[in-house]
Amino acid sequence: VVEFQEDRVKDPNVVMVGHELVMWKPGEIVAAFRPRPPSGKLPHGVQLPPGKYYSVKHPRLSYGTPKTIDLLRSVVERYQGASRGGPRVHFGDISRKGGGAFPPHLSHRGGRDVDVKRSWALIQSFLKTDQVEYIFVDWRLQKLLYEHARSTGLSKRTLDELFQYPRSRRRAHGIIRHWSGHVNHFHVRFKD
Repeated sequence: VVEFQEDRVKDPNVVMVGHELVMWKPGEIVAAFRPRPPSGKLPHGVQLPPGKYYSVKHPRLSYGTPKTIDLLRSVVERYQGASRGGPRVHFGDISRKGGGAFPPHLSHRGGRDVDVKRSWALIQSFLKTDQVEYIFVDWRLQKLLYEHARSTGLSKRTLDELFQYPRSRRRAHGIIRHWSGHVNHFHVRFKD
């Protein structure tokens, strides 16, 4: 199976000299042909497999879109490389097999949301994918993350783009936002 690099090939039906092709193992679904799940459903969910550098709280509740699962594995690799053997990442709930309502969560229905426990280095690894729509974390923890990020030399402009803090927790601003119930973990929502 062959996948085209989207930034170089505009029409996957036309192959020309100079196009870069990536070969995939038989049985894998090529990203461009993966079905997109309808909102709140996860008809083609993939379970997050066990990994060397992460643990999964409830494997039966660890189903996501193929893209979400690929991104999670990529983020963990980036995090481990940057933190030189930092602590294992702990993944909480993602979605049920097939998606749908998932009490007590208001989200986690379509395989694009995941609860995560770790640090600023891990959040940066998520942000570097350019696929994160929101990261939800309690406002008080957001303050600590903000202050730590500022101490690492992040510019005021970048801090302003990323964080809701120091604005009110009711203000809809930034990628990193307050959501109650996220005191001991953060919640990541990937883009479509």
